[in-house]
Amino acid sequence: MSREQTAEETQVFEFQTLYIDPFAGAAGDMINAALVDLGVSLKPLQTVLKGLGYRSLSAHCEITQKQHLRAAHFIVSAEEADIPEYLSLQQLRNIFAAAAVSEQVRERAQNILSTLASGESRAHGVPPEEVHFHELGGLDTVVDVLGACIGFAAIAPKNIYVGPLPAQRGAWKMSHGMYPLPAPVTLEIIAQAGLFVQETSEVFPPDIELVTPTGAALLAEFAKPGSGTMQVQRIGYGAGTRDLPAPNILRIWAGK
Repeated sequence: MSREQTAEETQVFEFQTLYIDPFAGAAGDMINAALVDLGVSLKPLQTVLKGLGYRSLSAHCEITQKQHLRAAHFIVSAEEADIPEYLSLQQLRNIFAAAAVSEQVRERAQNILSTLASGESRAHGVPPEEVHFHELGGLDTVVDVLGACIGFAAIAPKNIYVGPLPAQRGAWKMSHGMYPLPAPVTLEIIAQAGLFVQETSEVFPPDIELVTPTGAALLAEFAKPGSGTMQVQRIGYGAGTRDLPAPNILRIWAGK
């Protein structure tokens, strides 16, 4: 697909380095919200979503408060009739293949999908083609992945770093029952990518999932562990959906 056929627009950013600070964990919506808070336009993503065949599918951001801290909240919505009950790995691949995005964004999106499928495969002991995306399949995954790929491509930093991810010691109820935290799929992705973890602060409940598979897969694709040395110019705040005892936010520090 040629550049003229994509829905992306040119934005000018001077940020050379991004540092992703997953203080309260990481999820696709939090990463997207922080990117928008840094100044990434949602118009390209919204245009891409209109061409996917799900007429009511949309994404927007609202400003919210998390423990008296201002943050952007990334919201994906669709009418019930447009929401598929299940999307297979191949169906997700087909959606990304047909999306009106640049080849760079498409390749990144497919890589992230492969990372998710590989994590599910290793955790559940089935071939990637037979993976059932109970926790991560669906339109929200499509939007989170496309949005983040478009957003990071728009900023185009030379380096993206990520701090240690919070590693909980509790359990979380999923579609197959109770599972240890971090979730098996998430932990597989973290291990394959060589991302760092640290013990969760006591202020967070032990039975709440803080790092999602999609969040881990996005970080595995774009970021490397560490912090680098940078002059901080701006900070983007992305809110999670839950209200926790500490601010449920992900911060992206941007600078040079």
